[in-house]
Amino acid sequence: MHRFIVPDLDGPITGGTLYNRNLIQALNSAGIPCQVLNFSEARSAVVEGTEPRRYWLDSLYLDALPNLARSLARGRSVGLIVHYLPSLVASALGPPTQMETATLLHASAFVVPSAFMHGQV
Repeated sequence: MHRFIVPDLDGPITGGTLYNRNLIQALNSAGIPCQVLNFSEARSAVVEGTEPRRYWLDSLYLDALPNLARSLARGRSVGLIVHYLPSLVASALGPPTQMETATLLHASAFVVPSAFMHGQV
């Protein structure tokens, strides 16, 4: 079971919301079970139960990644959906900051929407 920790899929229309919505819809259509959690539900979900699960965290919640990764129960991992990085806004397409790079190291996998973002990660 893949669990996605993302902003409300029915929320404001943004590139990230549309990407998340379409990604989850495509996975479900392909028979890959997905569940969407809001950020407040995620904290308790990552430490409960014994079933192995993959969590996917939206990069808007990048600051929470280290704590979530440390809280994971055995057999669980957290990947990052990277369609946004703060450094891309802050430094006009410059390299990730040291803090951002250290945070990215907590992810076990990445989903990126483009070759450009692949290069950044």
